[in-house]
Amino acid sequence: MVWRPKSLTKKAQVSHEEKEKVMACAVAKYQAELAKLSLEKKQGLHKVCMDVQKAYLKEMGQLISLNHNTLANLTKGGVQLSELNSSMKSWLTPTETDKVLEYIVKMARCGFLLSHKCLKEHVDEIC
Repeated sequence: MVWRPKSLTKKAQVSHEEKEKVMACAVAKYQAELAKLSLEKKQGLHKVCMDVQKAYLKEMGQLISLNHNTLANLTKGGVQLSELNSSMKSWLTPTETDKVLEYIVKMARCGFLLSHKCLKEHVDEIC
């Protein structure tokens, strides 16, 4: 709603999503540094983190701190914890979620009321 303050959990979620976006930019920049020829001077992890932090501060006016070890792990093919949690701890796969959402929209268009029990039965059929 408009003019309603965000809850602390929502603020934390938004800031974490922003930090993930900034970290993705840092990973892309560091991979570009690694792709440079050996004759060119390459920036290290710390320098890339600091440059991305300064660019974000200048652009958005917020300070976000990036850990160089996290940058190293993500560059080597690691996964963000949020991505891991969404894939491992989710009850439904993304395709099953899409099927359930299609069913909900279909029922809404037909004008049928959808109770929790009815929705659970449909989800159990899919799984």
